[in-house]
Amino acid sequence: MIPQNILVVNQPLNNRGDEAAHRALIHGLLKSFPEASIVVLSFEDHNNYIADFIVDDSRVEYNRFMFNRSYRMHDVLVGSTQMGCTKFATRIHPLLRHLLPIYQKADIVVCAPGGICMGGFQSWQHLFFLQLAKELNKKIIYYSRSIGPFPESTWLNRRFRDVSYNLMRYFSFLSLRDRKSEIWAKNISVSFIPTVDTAFLEQPKVVIPESIRQNLKEKYVIFVPNQLTWHYMYKDVPNSNVEALFINTMKILRKEFLEHQIVMLPQICSLGDRGDYSFFVKLKERCGDDNVYVVPDTYGSDIQQTIISKASMVVGARYHTIVFSINNEVPFMAFSYEAKITGLLEVLGMQDHLIDITQSLNEQKEICALEEKIASRIKYLRNQSVSNKKAIDIAGRCLDCMKETIQKL
Repeated sequence: MIPQNILVVNQPLNNRGDEAAHRALIHGLLKSFPEASIVVLSFEDHNNYIADFIVDDSRVEYNRFMFNRSYRMHDVLVGSTQMGCTKFATRIHPLLRHLLPIYQKADIVVCAPGGICMGGFQSWQHLFFLQLAKELNKKIIYYSRSIGPFPESTWLNRRFRDVSYNLMRYFSFLSLRDRKSEIWAKNISVSFIPTVDTAFLEQPKVVIPESIRQNLKEKYVIFVPNQLTWHYMYKDVPNSNVEALFINTMKILRKEFLEHQIVMLPQICSLGDRGDYSFFVKLKERCGDDNVYVVPDTYGSDIQQTIISKASMVVGARYHTIVFSINNEVPFMAFSYEAKITGLLEVLGMQDHLIDITQSLNEQKEICALEEKIASRIKYLRNQSVSNKKAIDIAGRCLDCMKETIQKL
């Protein structure tokens, strides 16, 4: 098959890392199938969050799928997926039925790269857009995702697991971006292509805007914390504990990089006070360090990667911050807060760059116990060379394999 119409669904928004992965995927699809038209479905995107991601090409259309009233659209799509009547509910709902011509026109449906929506976050909306494609007999490409874990304590947990497993067995192409996800797939005997993050397909270099350059010092290190309590694993962790970890880390960075500026790059964007920027400013003020610059969250992933490429070191608790560091061959230390960071670095043989914090945030004494480990790891890693070659090769092979798979359909 040489697809003429490609539908991209489940695009994560509000994240500069997902922006980079999106741009790389769309560029890869256009290069692989230059005659194809691509529709990116950005479901109920009333705030136009997709505007940060747009690839400006006449072959690419962004459909925000908005209406003045919802008629409980989200409830219907979740409920229909749980009850196994996705296509039926879509046909009878006054708004969801508008999805049908979009799907029917598509030769293939591609699930955009992203995190553990099929797993820890238990996103029924994520499953809906895949299940609808399955019930309409569409070929599905599940590209460079993380999956798992699949808890089984409730009926909904088990139902989510079953729908997910059935979908994975149906996919025409499944690629997984970390070692932990691969283990989940192997446990249920699902075929997959091992890969890494899609952002490794491109190494963008752009001109840093003057509005940023006038605030950047010649020597700087990048620091990217993470609020963490949004994550299901940390919902019971006090905010004060999270802040203490990162304020302590800033102080360690200041001691190790006395003459450097600390630059903080917000990865979560377009969410106002719910994003990274206000959290980073709060940490800066509490740390009391005047030589800290928080870059506004209005600058895109290409600019962020260019800033990172000129840094002396990166310390981050965001997955794509670590991806950007490796992609630009900058020394880094990663706070591992969930399996995808650990899994990525296991694939690349970079486990020594990890500080595992999954069991270290419940008590202040546990955070204090981490300080010496963080300080010694930063001191060791700051002079360790980083190569992006393996990651680039793996990402490129995955794209080639997807193209070959589609051509054989």
